[in-house]
Amino acid sequence: MCGITGWIDQDIQLPRDRHILEEMTATLTNRGPDAVGHWVSSRAALGHSA
Repeated sequence: MCGITGWIDQDIQLPRDRHILEEMTATLTNRGPDAVGHWVSSRAALGHSA
């Protein structure tokens, strides 16, 4: 089973907060260590663990 995390923010530039996304995604390790990914744009950040 996979897990998805992330957020959207119109007020800040998210690439500088990539470490927060990586920490959030790390909490999903019980979902399966087979694949982990991160995607960050200026206003949205998404992570997954499968």
